[in-house]
Amino acid sequence: MSRLVDASTVLAVILGEKGSSEAALLLHGAQISTVNHSEVLRKLVDVGMEIGLAQIEFARFEITQVDFDEVQSIEAARLRPLTSHLGMSFADRACLALASLRKIPVYTADRKWAEFDTDIDIRLIR
Repeated sequence: MSRLVDASTVLAVILGEKGSSEAALLLHGAQISTVNHSEVLRKLVDVGMEIGLAQIEFARFEITQVDFDEVQSIEAARLRPLTSHLGMSFADRACLALASLRKIPVYTADRKWAEFDTDIDIRLIR
């Protein structure tokens, strides 16, 4: 089954957060937007991990990165007014846009996504 993961799912596994054991099973073979890949690396650097180690940690999961393109950028912009009341970031919308366009489930640890009234298949890892 094709599936998409957001940054919070990858970070939960790398940082050993709640739900990480279940989320780890989702990562191998999953897809991620390059926007969310950058977000994973940025957050790991923010917690003190060197960028080289952050890249190694990410690479061990063999997640397929999907380049953020014009079609996704348009979809992410379309989602802005539908998600702004939930405080969703650009990276959140980039992930949701990819899930919407590919019509695949997206896994997240971000509970506010469950409040988004959409036909996108959003699944919480915890």
